Amino acid sequence: MYLQLDKLKDSERITDASSTINARRKLLGSSGASSSASSTVQRKIFISNSGATVQNLFSLARSRPDAEVVTQTIQSAMDDSEEFIFQSELDAIHAAERSPNHKNWKNGPAKTLLEDANPNRDKFELRLPEKVKNPSDSTIKIYRVQDEDSKRVTYEHNNITLGDAPLNISFGEPDHALEYGKIDQSVITFDVKAEEFYALQALMKSQNTSGAKITFNDVSKPGSKMEIKSAEYIARLQNAVIRDSARIYSKAVFSDMVKDKVVDQRRVLALKEQFISAAYDKKILNPQLDKLLDNLEQQEITTEVVKQMWEFRNKDLDKKLRGVAIKK
Repeated sequence: MYLQLDKLKDSERITDASSTINARRKLLGSSGASSSASSTVQRKIFISNSGATVQNLFSLARSRPDAEVVTQTIQSAMDDSEEFIFQSELDAIHAAERSPNHKNWKNGPAKTLLEDANPNRDKFELRLPEKVKNPSDSTIKIYRVQDEDSKRVTYEHNNITLGDAPLNISFGEPDHALEYGKIDQSVITFDVKAEEFYALQALMKSQNTSGAKITFNDVSKPGSKMEIKSAEYIARLQNAVIRDSARIYSKAVFSDMVKDKVVDQRRVLALKEQFISAAYDKKILNPQLDKLLDNLEQQEITTEVVKQMWEFRNKDLDKKLRGVAIKK
């Protein structure tokens, strides 16, 4: 689900990256297909103070004596709430402190605030789509890391315009966008129609393939990255973009948002199964992954372990793209 903050500065946007652990995603280059809906039910939290920001809300939550509980309560309310209306961020924090179960808020300390709030006043809105009920198409998450000197993607009001070739993007999982670039850069994310993306992905070649218009790059880095060298294929990708799906973050905010997710045990195990299922040279890749992640439940998952897992997988995929013969 995505956190839409129409009245925030772009650098203050955050999102919930929990969809990265979906073990059922279709994998070719860890495509990361996820459900998208043609219709969703909007659930909202309103904060009347126009100076409020999500960053402020969570910073305040983390400063409280029982920070972990308060932060989780606020997040749960944002993920699974009916409408709540607060005069300020502090009122939302107080509601979380007095009733950690957000489902009780209407009958508890937030009831008066809800009844007294004027629905016509200028509100600060945090809008979260409810879980998709009738998905139409699956989508692929695209990531673009850039600065002012390398703006191949233009962001405006939750939408993007792709620029000239060559265009370097990563897709599916956030690992490459997390690893790549500098802290003062921006990360733009947007969704594209999976069917259209798979058609482009099927044309992807190894990085050093002469004349290739789409290549699989950065084999040694975690995640999946491609370079599109053709204006025709950039136009096809542009046509596949889901309207209003774009978000922009400072690299620092993006890193804070996903760094714990990438080492989440459930996600790592899901990726392992995906990589094994899609392996080209199973006799090489599968034992590598089994050895690396042996006794996973008894060991801490580090970023180095995750990077090594991706390197094994990316070399296997590159081998496939180069058409290397598999030894029997």
